[in-house]
Amino acid sequence: MEVSYLQASEIREKLCKILYFCRGANAIVLTQYFNGSLNYTKQQKKQITNQLLRLKEKGIITSKKIEEKDMGSMYYLSTNGLELVHRLLNINPLQSGTMWQQYPLNEICHEELKEYDIDTYKPPIRQFAHHHLVLQSITTLFGNDSDLPSYPFRLTLDAVENYICKNENRMLKPDVEIKVDDEIYTLEIDRATESYSQLVAKFKNYKGYLDYAVKENVKSPITKIIFVYDDKNSNHGVSRRWETIMKAFLEGMNIKDNVRKWPNVELLFVKLSDLPKCVKYILSKKIDNLDYLWNCYYLDKVVEQLNSNEMEAFPFENDSAIVLGDNKSKLIFCCKFQFYTSDFYRQLIKFHQEGKNEFECLDYHSKPEIIPLILGNKKLESWILNFKNTNVDLDLQYKIKYIIKLTKFYQVEGKSIFK
Repeated sequence: MEVSYLQASEIREKLCKILYFCRGANAIVLTQYFNGSLNYTKQQKKQITNQLLRLKEKGIITSKKIEEKDMGSMYYLSTNGLELVHRLLNINPLQSGTMWQQYPLNEICHEELKEYDIDTYKPPIRQFAHHHLVLQSITTLFGNDSDLPSYPFRLTLDAVENYICKNENRMLKPDVEIKVDDEIYTLEIDRATESYSQLVAKFKNYKGYLDYAVKENVKSPITKIIFVYDDKNSNHGVSRRWETIMKAFLEGMNIKDNVRKWPNVELLFVKLSDLPKCVKYILSKKIDNLDYLWNCYYLDKVVEQLNSNEMEAFPFENDSAIVLGDNKSKLIFCCKFQFYTSDFYRQLIKFHQEGKNEFECLDYHSKPEIIPLILGNKKLESWILNFKNTNVDLDLQYKIKYIIKLTKFYQVEGKSIFK
């Protein structure tokens, strides 16, 4: 088979290039990737399916039925097809690039390409759902429906960071790496199949790489770890899953003791369709200003309810806390973020470790738990925010209640910050 057969059809040529980069997918995901949108018409899918069948007839691609209803088949390059695409893209024998590319694949950086052997190239057919979400994340981020610029990225097979830990060579393999200026954002597709212990091990691997990066002053360090879940799961235990991921993050990366070492490392949890919005949110933040996030607290409703329950409350001057008065003291931190993010915890740990001059008279606990509050009134332990007849969205309600739920209370006897 000659390269000219592919070059005679723009659709066939583009499809084969896509299959080379993404290692295969079903007709639906290939249609999405080809057209740059998760939305597609029946005609578009039919067109791609017809071309896939023609390529299969010529022996350029092969397919394997996916054992799940309505998922069709996984299409991928055959041995002959892979060799043909190597020639189409002018990839030299044994060429081994880093595979950083930009979507869509209009201007391929040929120096970054690599020659795959067929065993390495074969797609993860058994993990097809995970693999499809990886590909859909790229379409969502940089496709026609996103207003983000196109940043260099690389997928699972090549998204590898090598490092040394305890004199051993180790690897960090996220699902996707995105290079944003001088930082790397990683995507981890989460289908809620990893257990807590597996998540802890994953974050310990991140910690090992970040420790190595700090020690060796490695360029383009990882600063954002974005866990992505399918929109189909957005109403099924998302908050509970975030709780599990967040606890694993805190344990595996020992965030409490590494706040200063990795000031820009942030964990986020976001549904697939919100990925562009999430990245824009990250880019809009002042990375060098650790106090930036304190300016978006949702205190008014909490203060109102506290006062209505005859608990006198005073917002702190930088809006980072509510202080309950009347010769008793309690700090409540309430954040309103667009996404589930570890920055709340990082800022809170930083606040607690450094202390604030205005609260010097309080007895700070030397080893705070996840969310340390200072309590001077035991009856408040059972107090719960009442959101009935309010406009507070359900997601925010959960976050505030979750903050209180995780709180460890420390009694402050006979001390007051009020005169």
